[in-house]
Amino acid sequence: MKICDLIVFYAKENERIICFVELKGCDIKTAKEQVINTYTYLDKALKQSDPSLTFTAKTYILSKSSMPQELDKYKKELKDKFDEGNYDISKNSDLGNFLRGGKYQLKGKRNKGR
Repeated sequence: MKICDLIVFYAKENERIICFVELKGCDIKTAKEQVINTYTYLDKALKQSDPSLTFTAKTYILSKSSMPQELDKYKKELKDKFDEGNYDISKNSDLGNFLRGGKYQLKGKRNKGR
């Protein structure tokens, strides 16, 4: 079974997030399968060890290549597994805003209260 490259644990106050990260050049389909495989396996193991454990599962796929035609299909599969707002396929290597629930904003494009 292929698994994802990274698992990031983020905690702030009562919020617990486990983010499954895959670093891919161009094969988004394989990346999607890897994050789903890893989440499914870890979720099952955690529930067996402590059924009361709760966390938000997120996934982040970093791809520096052009996005495939099947991108919408892959996003739907990720949405079905991780829910709305808990997945992203991006060229941005900074996943901090994603973990905290914020939207990525290009540098120099800040809204100055207008």
